[in-house]
Amino acid sequence: LTQKPAKAQMGGAGSMAFSVDGRMLAFVWDEGTKTALRTIRIDGGEDRTLGRFESIGRASLSWSPAGTLLAALRDPGGTTRVISVDPRTGSRAEVLDTRGREAWRMEHSPDGAFFAFDELQSINGVHRRQVYVAPAGGGDALRLLDHGDNDSLLGWTREGILFACARTGEIDAWLAPVTSGKLAGEPRLIMKGLGEVTPVGVTSGGDLHFVRRTAMM
Repeated sequence: LTQKPAKAQMGGAGSMAFSVDGRMLAFVWDEGTKTALRTIRIDGGEDRTLGRFESIGRASLSWSPAGTLLAALRDPGGTTRVISVDPRTGSRAEVLDTRGREAWRMEHSPDGAFFAFDELQSINGVHRRQVYVAPAGGGDALRLLDHGDNDSLLGWTREGILFACARTGEIDAWLAPVTSGKLAGEPRLIMKGLGEVTPVGVTSGGDLHFVRRTAMM
């Protein structure tokens, strides 16, 4: 990944995300009692710690086009907070308290003004995901789609938010048009038979890259 290996350290890397320009990698590092948020240039060098947090479980990361970083971190009390960090200055601010909800995956809007996340909910003992949108500068998160389906966030393109849903009986890819952080029309089916996938990212041209999960024999 880098030309010069980073100094060996105790702990373990967790969630990772490349910056929009592809020059930086952000990742979380489990230090045992705390979780460190770190960045490193992909052309080598030492990693930099942007902050240490009381956090457990997985974290979600997303870079804005302007180079700021959002990190959703779940504390031991079960609260997930979304923190905005500027790697250039080290300044950080809380932009969202999800009020006990867990942000599973995050994606910035192409203009960086908003971010979307899907949260894992338990409804009548059944685990489902729902997609929410919130201002990147702070504010309330609003549910994107008003239906009871199991929606998982895939990405955000200039045409709208990509999500996976099984409303036809199989998992397909859908596109929801979004304007100023709000739904601006009916979602449309763009790919049938998507299946179980792990999103990797969306290119500047709007192409979604993903890894398809297959059953082990």
